[in-house]
Amino acid sequence: MNELTEHLCNIRREQIDAFDLLPPQQFESWIVKAEDRLKRIKASKPLPGTDDHIEADNIITNLDDFQQRRAELIWTLAYDQAGDTNLMTEHEADIYRDLLGYASDLKGGDV
Repeated sequence: MNELTEHLCNIRREQIDAFDLLPPQQFESWIVKAEDRLKRIKASKPLPGTDDHIEADNIITNLDDFQQRRAELIWTLAYDQAGDTNLMTEHEADIYRDLLGYASDLKGGDV
């Protein structure tokens, strides 16, 4: 496992175990590095079972798990009307604000 994959795995695990969102500055640069690495790997069209193919699968799995956990936490914060957008990326904060209205509707109106 290389440094990038290992760090993504650690960030994923930390977010999964956390009850709160990790601050963006803790992970954003690693996400950018991972996405860049994925682009390079995909451009090389690795064969299944090769190191690059396995690395790409690991990166994708870690990113998916990480984002799924953040999405769950953001929805819970919106539903409970308890979010702190300082712990969200700009994109997540925009989605959170939209979710506030949906959560209110699900609860039966203004909360």
